[in-house]
Order: sequence, then C-alpha cells, then structure tokens
Amino acid sequence: MTDRAGRYVTRAVGQAGRSVNEVARELGCDWHTVNDAVLAYGAALIDHPDRFSQVTALGLDETAFVKEATVVRRERLSKEA
Repeated sequence: MTDRAGRYVTRAVGQAGRSVNEVARELGCDWHTVNDAVLAYGAALIDHPDRFSQVTALGLDETAFVKEATVVRRERLSKEA
C-alpha cells in the first residue's frame, strides 16, 4: 500500500469511524491490507503520550450492558430448552 493510501485508510477508519471492512471493499483490497496499514500508521497517533490529559472519570454506556445481558439470557434459555 502506498504512503498516500495508508494515510487515507487510517483517516477513514480512525477519524471518520468507518469499518476496516468497508474501506477494504471501497478500495477493492483485502481486509488484512487495510488493517495492517491502520495499525502501522495509527500507532504513531496512539503512542503519543500527550494526546490525552490525565483521566479523572470514566463513563460507561448502560445500554450496552442491557443489550449484552439480553443476548446472554437468550443463549442460556436456548441451552436449557
């Protein structure tokens, strides 16, 4: 993958929030190719120690827990049946 393409896929996945699979389909290449580029180009962005200040609080999305609990309950009920 060229430098320009690597920067493009990193922005598409990291900044625009697109999935690796979506970007790979758009470019007509393998998922692993895009993911490898995102990991390589994105590592420098993540490893920058000053990108966040000190964390003082962490929030959780309670709706994610409710959804997961429903899935677990359905799986348990189907095993009991």
